[in-house]
Amino acid sequence: MQPVVQLVAASLAAMLLAAALSKLNGRARWALTTTALFPNRLRLGRVVRVLIPAVELAAALAILFKPAFGLTLAALLLLVFAVGVFWLTPEQRGTECGCFGALMPSRVGRTLGFRNLLLAAAAAAAAVAALREGVPAFRVVEVLLLLLVGIHVVVVVAELARLPRQTLRGASEIRSSA
Repeated sequence: MQPVVQLVAASLAAMLLAAALSKLNGRARWALTTTALFPNRLRLGRVVRVLIPAVELAAALAILFKPAFGLTLAALLLLVFAVGVFWLTPEQRGTECGCFGALMPSRVGRTLGFRNLLLAAAAAAAAVAALREGVPAFRVVEVLLLLLVGIHVVVVVAELARLPRQTLRGASEIRSSA
């Protein structure tokens, strides 16, 4: 069971790290998103703009160094995200959420809320299992490997997001000469 918990923990840590870094990388877009989501509450938008990436980063690091605590924090964070999305849905349905910056556009709506609920449940289950199993912190080599792979994935996805759709469609139609 311990390898499964570590896989879930590593995946959630990578996801939260990618989300935080994507928001920081696309600060201008993230600022527009928070302004659009909270048009009548600009102060709340500014707090959310800073607080969400900071807590995502803290949760990702906590997962790596204190798995049970970090997974619990991730579960609570994802639950708050789900509740927030459901709360915003009536007014903001279809608005870009900026969850992963420009990497993976998502829209506010029930699907996003349910995705966050599912992720929160996975994090909570992994937190309980981590407590029961006594899952240790990731070793430095494992953290460095996760960071390397995570950064590589973010860079590749960012580059793919920048390519025009026609280029991607054309690349999929290339036939080998064999």
